[in-house]
Amino acid sequence: SIGTERGQYAHITPEVRGSHGYDEWYKTDSDPYPPINPTQWREYQERRAHVGHGVDASPLPVPAEVTESANTVNMAVNWLDHHNQTPFFMWVSMVDPHQPYVAPEPYFDMFPSGELPERAADPEAVQAKSWIWRWELEQQEKHAPGTAEKWRQFGRVYLGMTRMVDDQIGRLIAHLEERNMLENTVVCIISDHGDYCGDYGLTRKGVGVPEYLTRVPMVWAGAGVRPHSRASEAHVSLVDLLPTFCDVVGAPIPRGVQGRSLWPMLTGAVSTRLLLVST
Repeated sequence: SIGTERGQYAHITPEVRGSHGYDEWYKTDSDPYPPINPTQWREYQERRAHVGHGVDASPLPVPAEVTESANTVNMAVNWLDHHNQTPFFMWVSMVDPHQPYVAPEPYFDMFPSGELPERAADPEAVQAKSWIWRWELEQQEKHAPGTAEKWRQFGRVYLGMTRMVDDQIGRLIAHLEERNMLENTVVCIISDHGDYCGDYGLTRKGVGVPEYLTRVPMVWAGAGVRPHSRASEAHVSLVDLLPTFCDVVGAPIPRGVQGRSLWPMLTGAVSTRLLLVST
């Protein structure tokens, strides 16, 4: 098994990665792979540090190939090229889209501000929420003044970063296909959380559990997965991932695990309208 993750967001420390079952773990925010122009790498990291929790007003001065998302896929592709065809589990974690909100061309200008939909709620709406919402907005304006009024810029750059990740995922899947691995591989694309993108004047995640923070993508494809022409209406959750992976490889689901296997639904053995009971 292999894991790739940006260092400061790797919640699994080196000491315990082995006990979590990872044979190899690659950190993507130190030395880029393959080696690139050190000047471009330094410019990229310095620009990210300068923007911080804010949003960039202009495109990154480097191409997409220099970003950490591209670097993550580079490492994954390199590992696949040297893989001996034994069964594997690969966790490829791209930090984008995430603050700092930066994007190179063509992604920076791909989504014009004027074409973005109106936000669901403006900053004044937090007055009707609990105190923690107001505190969150105050803290944001303290550390990144003017954020609440830059919501269109946040939205367009966030969408650009998302499209950039889409393209990097496409690179990885294309490489699996070139290596004749895709027909025997199950691919799952997920996200850990969404982003306010200016709603209530907020960015990132934080207070509350509105749908735009919790309704994240979950896309399945590959060996055994029945194709569908549109998104399923089934109520699924990230806690369903482990039971599903166990079902895919024929391993027993550990006792006490939350969630349930989605494999019967993904293969078409049962209806997509799975029953959800929560207490």
